[in-house]
Amino acid sequence: APWAGNAAAVPTPARPHGGCAPMDDAALDHGQLTLPRHHLVWLEASRWSQRLLHALPPGQLAAAQRWFERGHPAVARRRQPHEGPEGITLGIPLPPGRGRTRIALRLAPGAVLSMAAPPPLQDVIPSAPLPWRDPLTRLAAGADALGVTLRVYGSLLWQHLTGEQHITAHSDIDLLLRAGHTRQLHAVLMLLQTWQRDTGLRLDGELLLHGERA
Repeated sequence: APWAGNAAAVPTPARPHGGCAPMDDAALDHGQLTLPRHHLVWLEASRWSQRLLHALPPGQLAAAQRWFERGHPAVARRRQPHEGPEGITLGIPLPPGRGRTRIALRLAPGAVLSMAAPPPLQDVIPSAPLPWRDPLTRLAAGADALGVTLRVYGSLLWQHLTGEQHITAHSDIDLLLRAGHTRQLHAVLMLLQTWQRDTGLRLDGELLLHGERA
């Protein structure tokens, strides 16, 4: 099936070096850390559970431990109204084959090793389903010509990072974009609309404003 992609054939990527900022433990322990939503966060597998600020069900705790032992990152998420102000809020998206569970974490930041922005679209195209790859390559090139870097989150990102099957027949392509000025914004939005119409593929996304607000 064309939607199955080639997740098993794509090696699990190592933690990116470019744009990946190491964390200072002293600063983290004093809570001096702001995590933009969708940023990737690598935790120390041997310490992360000691920093939890809430209890996890045993099944989720075991699944999260396996996730971090494999070197996968968590993702920064919005703080929910019922959550206190302490700590950092992260999430783990398990693939459909493992229940598509979203594991919510809130923990003291001392276990954080590094963080990075979501990768550019061009970097993750080899992990996309075959029918997506040429259209996505054209989209990335068109955005680049406008001076805009499209970044990826959602199922395509997680398929790329983990090598597991996250994309389904119902998956959108989730993109983050930031435009430097109004003319550039209008041009890239027109590009996205035209691309979606011409390819029949579904886009979803967020426009990043000043201060990483979406």
